[in-house]
Amino acid sequence: MNRKIISLVFIPVILFFFSATSLADEVELKNGDVVKGEITEETEQFIAVETDKGTSFIKKDEVKAVSRSQMAATTGTVVEVTGAVDVLPKGGEQWTPVQKGTVLNEGDSVRTGSDSKAIALLGNQAIMAVEPESNVGLNKLQQSPKKDIKVKVNLDRGQIWTDVGKLRTKDSKFHVATPAAVTGVRGTIFTVQAGPEKTTVAVVDGSVDVRTREMMEGPVRVKKNYMTEVTPNRPPAKPTAISGAFLAQWAIYQAKFGLLRSGMGGGFQVSPGQAAVGGAAVAGAAIAAAAAGGGGGGGSSPAAPQTVTVTASRSGVFPVTPTDTEIDGSPEIGERTVTRVDVSLDCNPMTVPDRFQVIYEGSPIADTGDLIGTPTTITGSAPGSSTIVTIRVISEGVGSEWHWDAVVTYHVE
Repeated sequence: MNRKIISLVFIPVILFFFSATSLADEVELKNGDVVKGEITEETEQFIAVETDKGTSFIKKDEVKAVSRSQMAATTGTVVEVTGAVDVLPKGGEQWTPVQKGTVLNEGDSVRTGSDSKAIALLGNQAIMAVEPESNVGLNKLQQSPKKDIKVKVNLDRGQIWTDVGKLRTKDSKFHVATPAAVTGVRGTIFTVQAGPEKTTVAVVDGSVDVRTREMMEGPVRVKKNYMTEVTPNRPPAKPTAISGAFLAQWAIYQAKFGLLRSGMGGGFQVSPGQAAVGGAAVAGAAIAAAAAGGGGGGGSSPAAPQTVTVTASRSGVFPVTPTDTEIDGSPEIGERTVTRVDVSLDCNPMTVPDRFQVIYEGSPIADTGDLIGTPTTITGSAPGSSTIVTIRVISEGVGSEWHWDAVVTYHVE
């Protein structure tokens, strides 16, 4: 008897491993074959399944039945909140304020305002920081008695930073989906930024597989200190070196994530109810100690030097020249006093030569010196007390396009 040849596309990857257990999703084909793995996307045309051989794309007209694995729902816990952060419970219609210790459930959504952030522990495994102006949905948040964990985060807009750690079992999975991309990991630290026209994925530890949604093409591997961009209906771009702006962001979270990870013994045991809140209290205490400059050892040792990092980017076309942009770090600095600033500016003149300057307290502290025609980076430092740094762009004429990325580090006391 001749058997029908099914249209499967296998793309080799190494981040996803599955065993033939009930923890795997199953897609039964009309010819009798069964594909087991993790369903990462289902469209009107195909089902995408991560298997031990890679990414399989199965055409819908060849599918007889689909069975999705189901583990017990676990919870997440908010351990830090800055500004106005809200949660929409699964099936709910009203957003409510998030506080430190708020328990997050599978199906909940979290949103942050323009000056708001939050950090949460997810299940027994991951740390997630939600940046300002973000909408995040906890589409899947499940855990088995053997500590297998399956998490799928939907990032509709905005940005998250995630430390997945080392997943404890081969049946554990962690995915982030945006309108443009699907990102899968086995254990890594990375950020996903979802904008209206593209998704950017950057990795600071480990590696991540990224593919475009609604396309039957396998993923692109993004390794440590690299990033990629994804636009709808196009494969992910070839990875390039991670930007200074992302590295500056990670510098803000690195110590906090490290304290959370070490304080929980490299993993988290967060369960529903009181245990989850208790775990959050331990993590929150560690963050508070770090913010206060204390090491938990008591005594009156001198406070460590403190810095505040602010990032900014701007693109433009000259209507006039020069063009000045002020970066004000006062919201992040608060009541502390600035003693010095360090600035790194990535300059891109794009179409025609431009000149870039960094001005602090009325004087240039970094300058390309002349009109430049290729991208370059300039740096500068100066003592002072102002929270405002000005980026100035000077062009030869109207119509010049340009772009810059700035990282400003304030030394405060």
